[in-house]
Amino acid sequence: MRTIKKLDLLLKRVENFFAYIACAAYLFMVLSMSFDALGRYLFNNPIAGSYEINILYAFPMIVYLGLSYTYREKAHIAIDLLVDRVGEKSKYIMSIISSLLVFVVAFLLLIQTGGRFLTAYNLNDVYVGVYNFPLYIGYLAIVIGFLILFIRSGFDLVLLIYHKVRRGDISTTS
Repeated sequence: MRTIKKLDLLLKRVENFFAYIACAAYLFMVLSMSFDALGRYLFNNPIAGSYEINILYAFPMIVYLGLSYTYREKAHIAIDLLVDRVGEKSKYIMSIISSLLVFVVAFLLLIQTGGRFLTAYNLNDVYVGVYNFPLYIGYLAIVIGFLILFIRSGFDLVLLIYHKVRRGDISTTS
């Protein structure tokens, strides 16, 4: 149990680190868009490449680096109307099914985006605009987000089963 707590603490630190990066990307996006708009409308001189940096890099960081943190904190959307009306065994089964579903979907998306990242990196795929922006940097944020979500959902799935088996009430009914 001590090892599990240490692993959980390590995973929480990694999730928090990437959540802070997502917050910093959000702050960067807000500031750069504000300065870009001010430059465009007040001085008729927008910031070159601001839109591309935000869309290609900041936005994927904001969305995907916070996935695991959101999942851990149970800040995602849940159907409380349904969950509040079922017994404890049904809640446990629903937790197992939802963790398993997140685990499988995160794995599939990790494989898909990982392949896309590798292709973009190997081909040096770029977005051509005022400046050439390498696309693999944005894909890397997506891969990292799905990787951490995959690890977190797998960890939670193991913990759900472990605690139920350890308590010895795997076959109890509600």
